[in-house]
Amino acid sequence: MDLKSAKKIVNEAEKALTNAQLAYVENDALFRRNFNTWFGKTTKASIEDVVYTLALMGGEIKHDNFRIELGAPSGSENANVLHFKKKYLHGREPVDQIWRANKEDADAGNPSPMTFRPQMLMMPFIDQTQQSQVETFLHELAHFAAGVIDYNPPSCYDVSGTNYCKLQGVDIAVRNAENVGFFIQSFLFE
Repeated sequence: MDLKSAKKIVNEAEKALTNAQLAYVENDALFRRNFNTWFGKTTKASIEDVVYTLALMGGEIKHDNFRIELGAPSGSENANVLHFKKKYLHGREPVDQIWRANKEDADAGNPSPMTFRPQMLMMPFIDQTQQSQVETFLHELAHFAAGVIDYNPPSCYDVSGTNYCKLQGVDIAVRNAENVGFFIQSFLFE
């Protein structure tokens, strides 16, 4: 993978984020349908959580608060923001604190790295039935931007993992990075 390919992934993810935000603003039935598919039953609080996550993720892309690095193969890992995660291992930080910390690092010329592994090239570019390049980026961006987690790994990964998290409840699903990634990516298919 080269940086041109990585930029294409980021651009498509940004398009998906914009589509999701517009569907929410326009009170589009598509937003609720996709929400129910990837998170489960809607509640006012869960929708607010997701909309806030979308805003934070969009802000991180807009402000270039991260940099993409191309890394060597590493087991089954497709991508990570491990350097960021280490900073916040003591639990879920309030998202406004995370965004401010990311912004401070980026403004100081030290944007947080997001590493893409070569195995991402083996994935489809976008796909609703399995992990894809765009979904994987969105998953990592959700960790970075909003502090969402991988709930009970490895049970939380891929489409089966999103279903597992939905069964745990909407409050878990909206905080699982894989559900967030698939949800946002779903706006590229409508």
